[in-house]
Parts: sequence; structure tokens; C-alpha cells
Amino acid sequence: MRFPESYLDYLIYFHVVRDYFECHEVLEAHWKKDPPEQRKDHWVALIQLAVALYHHRRGNLKGASLMYRRAEQKIVNEVEALTSLAIDVSELLKKMKQLQTRLDKNEAFVDIDIPLTSSDLLQQCEKR
Repeated sequence: MRFPESYLDYLIYFHVVRDYFECHEVLEAHWKKDPPEQRKDHWVALIQLAVALYHHRRGNLKGASLMYRRAEQKIVNEVEALTSLAIDVSELLKKMKQLQTRLDKNEAFVDIDIPLTSSDLLQQCEKR
């Protein structure tokens, strides 16, 4: 399966560079290519996850908590679309809950990986 170039860029920024701001930028540009009435919420879920991590790492705990909750709601509603993007949604939600717990306890920020289920997707990222 061929994945959108912007999604591959997002994953590279997310996993390799850990630049959550750029994750947001590249995926938001992709999301906005569609007319407003056709925009996909699964892209918003991934954008919000990146924004939550960005805020969390920078110490904006209120902003991070809000974005984690919003991202979680969208992820729960977009399981099928996110699964088609080779994301293990249940594992991602577990990791997000762990991050929220760390945030609530005011523990140090830690990066996470998005659990991916496709070796083809990983190969496409590596080629990129």
C-alpha cells in the first residue's frame, strides 16, 4: 500500500527527529488540501497528538492535557481510518494514557513511538 508523502514526513519527524511542531505543520498542510467539508478527522487526531507532545515537552501541562484528551476522542472515533494507516490504535491509546498519567503526576516528559503494524510503511519511511 502506498501512503501519502505527508504522512511519511509526519512519521519521520515524529520518530526520527522528534520535531512535533513540524509533524503538525506537514500534516496540517495535507489535511487542508481537501475542501473543508471533506477534511478527515484522522489527520486531526494525529496533528493533535503531535501538538500534545509539543506542549508536554515544553512544560505547558494545561495545553498538553487538553490536546491529549482531544486527540484521544478523535482517535477513538477514527479507529478504522487510523488502522488503515497501519497504526495499532489500542497500543497508541495505552501509550497516550501513560503520558497523561506522567503529566498528571508532574513526571518528566518522555517521547513515544506511534506503534506501526506495517513493514511496508516502515520501508517507505526508510526510503524517504
